[in-house]
Amino acid sequence: MKKLLSVLLALTLVASVLCAPVFAADEIKITINDEAKTFDVMPVIIDGRTLVPMRGIFEALGAEVGWDDATKTVTGTTSKVTVKLQIGSKLAVVNKEAKALDVAAQIIEGRTMVPVRFIAESLGCKVDWDGNTKTVIIVDENAPKKSADGGAVVISADAFYEKFTVPNKDTATVTKDDATKTIRIEVSKLPEKDALARAYYKDLIDTALVPDGDTLLIKFDARLISGGIDGKGYLKLSFQSKEKTANKAIFSSVAFGSEWTTVYAPFVQKHGSNHEFGFRFAPCIQTVEIKNYELINYGTSKKVSDFTSSIVDNPNTTAPSTPAQPAEPADPAPTTPSQTVSDGSLPSGGTVVIGNEGIQKFSIKAEFGTGSVKDGLLTADITTKPEKDSNITFSITGNVKDKFTKGDVGIMVFKARLVSGGENGMGYIKPQIQMKASPYTKSLFARTKVGSEWTTCYLPFVAAEGAETVGMRLGGMVQKIEIKDFQLINYGTSVKLESLPSTILTE
Repeated sequence: MKKLLSVLLALTLVASVLCAPVFAADEIKITINDEAKTFDVMPVIIDGRTLVPMRGIFEALGAEVGWDDATKTVTGTTSKVTVKLQIGSKLAVVNKEAKALDVAAQIIEGRTMVPVRFIAESLGCKVDWDGNTKTVIIVDENAPKKSADGGAVVISADAFYEKFTVPNKDTATVTKDDATKTIRIEVSKLPEKDALARAYYKDLIDTALVPDGDTLLIKFDARLISGGIDGKGYLKLSFQSKEKTANKAIFSSVAFGSEWTTVYAPFVQKHGSNHEFGFRFAPCIQTVEIKNYELINYGTSKKVSDFTSSIVDNPNTTAPSTPAQPAEPADPAPTTPSQTVSDGSLPSGGTVVIGNEGIQKFSIKAEFGTGSVKDGLLTADITTKPEKDSNITFSITGNVKDKFTKGDVGIMVFKARLVSGGENGMGYIKPQIQMKASPYTKSLFARTKVGSEWTTCYLPFVAAEGAETVGMRLGGMVQKIEIKDFQLINYGTSVKLESLPSTILTE
C-alpha cells in the first residue's frame, strides 16, 4: 500500500511540474489604445510570457496576416514592418533581422498563439502590464485617435501645428503662437500664382490611412483679421497626390468672417497614393488666423451630405493677373436661331438671340473626363477636377456683341441636372457672357443652382458694352452633368431685372 501511495504521489508531483509554466489566462485583459480586446481563444501565460491568438493581435494592430502551412510560419505585415514567426522556434525575423524570443509561437486549442509583447513592440507599440487588473496595455502611438463623433483623426491639431510649413516664405508673413497654437498668415501682396502661396503638413499621408472611397473631413477654426473680400477671408484647401498628375481629392475654397468660425470641408478620397495636405492662402490681400486644423476619416460610415460644408466658389479678385478665357473660340452666330421664348413663365416681348442650336460641340481633355453633344443634349462627365474651373468651359455657338446694347436686360435660360458626383447634392455650372480680350468685361458671370432632377436655370443680367462670347464653366467639381433647352433672351428695356426669375447662387 505504501508503495502504491508513493507512486501516485510521484505522478502528481511530475504532473504539477509539467503544468507549472502554463496558466489559463481567462482573467487577463488586453487593451489597445484604451479599447478592450477579446479573442476566440483568450490569452495564456507560458514561462511568464502572455501569448495571444496571432490573427487577432496582428489584425488589431493593423497588420495583414499570412500563413505558410508548409513551414508553419506566420507573417504579419504593415506598410513599415514585416514580422515572421515559426511554430516551435524561438527565433523570429523582423524586417529581415533575426530576433530571439523568450517563448516560441505555438498551437493551443487549434489556434496559433504568439507572444503579445514581442508582436506589439515589433510593430512600434508601447506595452505595459497592470498587475492589479491583470491587463496588458498596448498603446499604438501611430494609430489615428478617435474624434468626438467617431471619426479617425488622421492628422491632429497638435501634429498639424508642429509640422506646418510654408515653402515660399516671401509670399506671406507667418507667425505661430505656441500658447494658443494659433497660426497667423499676413498676405500683403498677391503672388503671380496662388500656387506660390501655400502651406502644408510636411509629412505625406500614408494611403493606408485614407483608402479610396472613404469620406474625409477637413476641420479647423479660422477668422479674418483684416483685408479679404467683402468682409470674408478665404483659403483654398487641397488634398492631392504627389505624383506628376497631382490628382486632387479636394481643391476648393472655404470662406469665414471676422469672428472665430469652425470651417468644415467634407470630401471623398480618391486616387490612392501618398498625399500632401494643406491649403493656398493668397486669393486676396488678407490677414487670417487658423487653429485646431485636423484631417478626419469617417470611412464609409458617413457621406459628404451628412456634414455642414463651408465650401464656396473661388473668390473673384478685382484685377486678376491672367483672366480666364473660354476654352474654345466662339463661332459665328447660328443662321436660324429660335425666335420663340419657350418658357411660359417668362414675360412676353423678349427676343431669342441664341436658341438650343447654340449647343453644337463640346469636348474635355482626357485627363479630366469626357464631354459630348448629341441631339441638343450636352453631357459632361468630369472625373478629375481641374485646378481652375475655367479649364473645362463649354462655348455656346454665337457672337452676341451686336445682339445687346449696353443696359439691355437679358436672361439665360436652360435645363440641367446632376447625374452623379457634385457636392452636397448640387452640381457646378457657372455661365458667362464676356469680352474676348482684356479687360474681359462681363455681362454675366455667376453660378446657378442645379440638382439631381431636371431644373430650369434662370440667370438674368444687364448687358455690358462689348461682351460677346457666351459659355459655361463646368470644372468646379467632379460631376456628371447634362444640359439642354438653352435660350439667350434680350428684353431690351421692356422689363426690369428684378422682375425676372433667378436661380443664381449668391456667395
